[in-house]
Amino acid sequence: MGAGFYAFSRVFLKKVFWLAGGVEVIGAEKMPKDGPVIVASNHASFLDPILLGTYLPRMVSFMARRNLFDHWLVGPAIRGLFAFPIDRDGDPREALRAFGQRLGEGWPVIMFPEGTRTRTGKLAELKTGVGMISTRNHAPVLPVYVWGSYQSWPRNAKFPRRQHFRIHLGDPIYPDSFLAEGKKQAQEKVVGTLDERLHLLEETAWRGEEPVPLALPEPTPELPAPAEE
Repeated sequence: MGAGFYAFSRVFLKKVFWLAGGVEVIGAEKMPKDGPVIVASNHASFLDPILLGTYLPRMVSFMARRNLFDHWLVGPAIRGLFAFPIDRDGDPREALRAFGQRLGEGWPVIMFPEGTRTRTGKLAELKTGVGMISTRNHAPVLPVYVWGSYQSWPRNAKFPRRQHFRIHLGDPIYPDSFLAEGKKQAQEKVVGTLDERLHLLEETAWRGEEPVPLALPEPTPELPAPAEE
């Protein structure tokens, strides 16, 4: 599928999200205008990659578990937004190569450095892979925080509910500025700086909101929702 279908998908999905409650994007000017970018976002819901693919200023790509492409709602949306499938139980080097290939082609690529969807609505500990990928590919890391996706479709809900969404973009992190300290130290600096900036975005996004916005039931089997990312 090409850029034309991507553009059509974005127009269609913007209408869907408008009916669902609307979306604000704060700090869109902070996204680098060209070249590879790792879009490092919090992860609260299956809606996150769809929201980011629809509302970020540039066309983006992202990797998604292969079974997500079969999901009744998520599958058609991510196919139109240049997602590429990975096998969660496969060789992780294949995923890294695919990620690096997209960056090498100049794409912004979405990454969820927490590794899975939050159970609480708040940020979890970040994995270190984002530091390795950014330094290896000399790609800036753009901190992004999506607010509202947890309230709309948390991991123990079968279907999304109406909700207003906000997407907060932070200042990019340039890994090459840390490389003089050594590759390992640079990777750690990228992850540490990203963690600080995501927590600042989280604090801004949740300001004035209830700490736990929904009284949710205990987790239930996610059918027909797909398996965890």
